[in-house]
Amino acid sequence: MCILICHPGVRRPRYDEWGDPVGDEGAFRAIASYCPYHNVRPQAYPDMLLTGSLRDERVQYWHPAKLAARLREANTGDSRILLRTDMEGGHFNHGLDEEALDCAFLQQAVAARCGWGATGEDGGTPWLF
Repeated sequence: MCILICHPGVRRPRYDEWGDPVGDEGAFRAIASYCPYHNVRPQAYPDMLLTGSLRDERVQYWHPAKLAARLREANTGDSRILLRTDMEGGHFNHGLDEEALDCAFLQQAVAARCGWGATGEDGGTPWLF
């Protein structure tokens, strides 16, 4: 997520790598140019599954929540922008259930794009989400 919306205590250790977005306008503009949160514009977005973790020490749980809210507000299409917040894991704690969720979401998003619709090819398999 974008360093511009991080708490200052999280930002400071990364100033050497990214620059100081508070004290240096050039660094702010450079970071803002590739920050996903600050580059959301009104347009049709594809289906998205944004994930976060309550115990992530690198990306605070509100970052994907804020991005999901902003994307939902700006989305001019009918895509699904979903948010899943893991209440247990941290930054690198991804188990099989998270992998299965990612794969299921991807499979359904591709199926919808290929015209199989929200119910699947056979007309009887509903979306899981």
